[in-house]
Amino acid sequence: MNYESVMPVHSWNSNHLMGRLLLFELSVIRTTIIARKAMPDS
Repeated sequence: MNYESVMPVHSWNSNHLMGRLLLFELSVIRTTIIARKAMPDS
């Protein structure tokens, strides 16, 4: 069997602008959800 070598394009930590924006957006959403859960009910 021939396997393709791992290339940087296969990485989640790639330099693709759209990938970085998506991961940033997900981190912001996650941080917001965690912060809201930590806030006491008013």
